[in-house]
Amino acid sequence: MAEILSASDDCIKVIGLDGSLSFMSVGGMRVMEVDDFDTIRGCPWPDFWKDEGNDAAKEALDFARAGKSHTFIGTADTAKGNPRWWEVKVSPIFGPDGRPDRILSISRDITGTRKAEEAALRSERRMKDTLKAGSLGYWELDLKTMVLEASDVCKKNFGRDENEAFTYDELISVIHPDDLSRMQAAVRETLATGIGYDIQYRIVRSDGRVSWVLVRGQLVNDNRGQAAFMSGVSLDITDLKAMQEKLTRSEERLQSALGASTMVGIWDWDLKTDLIYADPNFAEIYTVAPDRAAAGAPLEEYIRNFHPDDMPAFEAELSRVFAGQPTFSAEYRIVQPDGGVRWVHARGRLIRDATGEPVRFSGAAVEITEQKKAEETQQMLMHELAHRVKNTLAVVQAIAAQSLRNASSVKEAGEKLQSRLTALSKAHDVLTQDDWRGAAMRDVVDNTVRNMGMQDSGRVQVRGSKVVLGPQVAMSFGLVLHELMTNAVKYGALSNDEGRVEIDWSVVYVDDEKTFQFSWVEMNGPTVVAPERKGFGSRLIASSLSAFGTVDVAYRPTGLNLRLSAPMAQVEATMSPVASETGARQDTVVQIRNGRSPS
Repeated sequence: MAEILSASDDCIKVIGLDGSLSFMSVGGMRVMEVDDFDTIRGCPWPDFWKDEGNDAAKEALDFARAGKSHTFIGTADTAKGNPRWWEVKVSPIFGPDGRPDRILSISRDITGTRKAEEAALRSERRMKDTLKAGSLGYWELDLKTMVLEASDVCKKNFGRDENEAFTYDELISVIHPDDLSRMQAAVRETLATGIGYDIQYRIVRSDGRVSWVLVRGQLVNDNRGQAAFMSGVSLDITDLKAMQEKLTRSEERLQSALGASTMVGIWDWDLKTDLIYADPNFAEIYTVAPDRAAAGAPLEEYIRNFHPDDMPAFEAELSRVFAGQPTFSAEYRIVQPDGGVRWVHARGRLIRDATGEPVRFSGAAVEITEQKKAEETQQMLMHELAHRVKNTLAVVQAIAAQSLRNASSVKEAGEKLQSRLTALSKAHDVLTQDDWRGAAMRDVVDNTVRNMGMQDSGRVQVRGSKVVLGPQVAMSFGLVLHELMTNAVKYGALSNDEGRVEIDWSVVYVDDEKTFQFSWVEMNGPTVVAPERKGFGSRLIASSLSAFGTVDVAYRPTGLNLRLSAPMAQVEATMSPVASETGARQDTVVQIRNGRSPS
């Protein structure tokens, strides 16, 4: 028996009916850290207990004296002053007469278990306080009984008073009808896969108000690994949803305002994670998938389609900002999947923390493709204007020189010069109607006929398909038609009462090449003979039109015939802003100036 008592870690004591300590086992002395039992023999046993433990010990002795057993839990220090928690059972020891004559006390050290329980309770209190502070409600559903336990905050999130009962059926009943099937599908998937769910849905409160809740749930298994409970948290996100909706409307208004003329994208570069978060517009401009941009993508994904010629300037500007420059500003091109480019003007600001370390880099990128096109167009027009002015002055100089050279008098020279300059001016008027991009052949012809006052005579017949002439061709045709009409009125078919002129043009295919064909046919006028010498008009006609194609002039007795056959590429061609000034148009001017025919 002594060996058994020695091996036990329980503190076994024998106490007199007066409460004095008379025996303690060897194992008891070990756990109570008693080196010599005689030092405590005869001491009142209740005095070893503190606070409520002292009263509990006295009460236990009273039970034992009355022949009953009793248990309690209390704290008592060891002989060396170390505090311990004890679970104590006190029982009477009956004498020969059947009455209690001594008392047995068995105390078990539960300090470790008690500390663990207290830690668990503290943890639970902290969790509850934390959940409450964050308005997070806790819930647990017994999958066998379908009994729902919900915290006060959870009840509040679902529109219930904290003192009200809240069953699973009541939870289901408050979910918005349009969201119920989605919520139930999430629960079924969790039960089937074991993967927790995270869902947002609406609830209808008792007063009819609609609120939003975020609910997260997961399975809790029993000791056999079977799902026994489902537990989770709930959060009222009504205010958050309202803010999101307000922000969405604000962004829509902003994009509507900006999108009317251009595209604006916004970025936020988290320098600690090296991820750039961007809106859909920014993603579209930089050819990054919108979901990648929203979730955050590294810089490499945004700059992979930079035009290589623009990368050095971009990197230099970025370096200047990180070196201390207050703002970032750069223009560059982004190559699109179809091979085209988008011009972008990006402006941003580097944000530093309290220590001066860069933490974020945020800004906006504005697409300026149309602006760049407008600038290029303006530059082209300036080059074009300079070239046209120079060319027009050369034509004026040639007209003046030839008019004066071939005139018999100053008056005749002035009249010819005035007439030809007027024709040139009218040709310019037709061109300026379409910003010098070209002129319709019909407009050039009608303008010439009208200037000669022949539009209502019925003696000029005009037929032709829709053809748009290039600027130089239109100007040349204006001058040539003026000369033809002037000669017809003075000497040709329009100089008598019976003659007439047919003007015709069309587009046909000659040897698989799209070809412009023009004809001027005079008939019923005075008999025509070829002139002995070519005047300015003849040279102008031949040289101007031959610059674009093949010209055939025939002086038939019935009237003058002129035919032109030219590739449409020549007739429709417009001058490039970087075109060389040694091309066909300059040749035409030189030919007119020198009075030579191309042949």
